[in-house]
Amino acid sequence: KNTASATTTPTKAAPAPAKTAEQIETERVEMENINNKGVELFQQGQVAEALQLFETAASKDNAKISVILNTLQAMLVLMQQQMDIDIDEFKKCHAYFKRLNNQQADPSSRKRQEKLQAIYAALNPPENLLIKSGNKND
Repeated sequence: KNTASATTTPTKAAPAPAKTAEQIETERVEMENINNKGVELFQQGQVAEALQLFETAASKDNAKISVILNTLQAMLVLMQQQMDIDIDEFKKCHAYFKRLNNQQADPSSRKRQEKLQAIYAALNPPENLLIKSGNKND
């Protein structure tokens, strides 16, 4: 007989166990492999397929700046090919740019980010989704 009722206090889930160094390294290698496969597909002109892989790699909290830049580049290439860009595409790009603005990047990555931001701006995103270079609060 089930004695649970609507007045029963729910129990909290146990906190996730901390990841071991081995687990972190395994995730890093997996992310790197996914990203590299995405680069291969992108270079072969299979941009949509590459984007799927890049987004998988970029979904990790510890995604490298290069992975996020690759994701943005593939997204922007596809957006440039569309006549009518969905607002959700702009929102996704904006979120990736915000992630980049919260990370320390080398000059080469910053330059690449600035080029991608220029492409993004040329696509005429809605005013509330414009990117302000270097502003961590937008």
